[in-house]
Amino acid sequence: MNRNKISILIGIAAALVVLLGAVWYVLYGASSPVAVSAPLIDRSGVWFDDPGTKYLVVPKIGIDTKIEEVGRTESGNMANPSSFHTVAWYRHGTAPGGIGSAVIAGHVDNALSLAGVFKELHTLASGDEVHVVTASTTLRYKVLRLEEYPYDNAPLAEIFGRTDGRYLNLVTCAGTWLPGIRTYDKRLIVYTELLE
Repeated sequence: MNRNKISILIGIAAALVVLLGAVWYVLYGASSPVAVSAPLIDRSGVWFDDPGTKYLVVPKIGIDTKIEEVGRTESGNMANPSSFHTVAWYRHGTAPGGIGSAVIAGHVDNALSLAGVFKELHTLASGDEVHVVTASTTLRYKVLRLEEYPYDNAPLAEIFGRTDGRYLNLVTCAGTWLPGIRTYDKRLIVYTELLE
């Protein structure tokens, strides 16, 4: 086979991969990590006014990724991080380290079912550590428990609204993909508490 035919076959194969990816996205799409209403608590404080990049580190599962800040979508849900490899802190809620429930969300996978940053989040167990790293400090949290809820019936007060301690709740998708609404049927929440 000559080089021209090989080049043509490679081109056709590449076009098929792109086409299949587009079809997959239309049918199955990217999921939203928090397809629940996100309340406007506005206890954000000054955490994101601190200069420098912030990171979420979960040693047990090898996560070391940038934390973005997000608000709400037009439908009132917590917005998504900009990529499948970063996470997003909900800026209308509690800041990490503050009194209340800080919330950070990330994707479990992408439109092609490739692993997202929180793909292995379900493997965490009570006592595992989660760190939030800023230019000036490292906040260490310990996992309290993991819970799964229906995507449309998650306990917002428990996830976003506790004020009796310093919490960080990690949120991602779980369960079965629902192609009709382009999301998973469950939300996995990892509840953590700040180690003093």
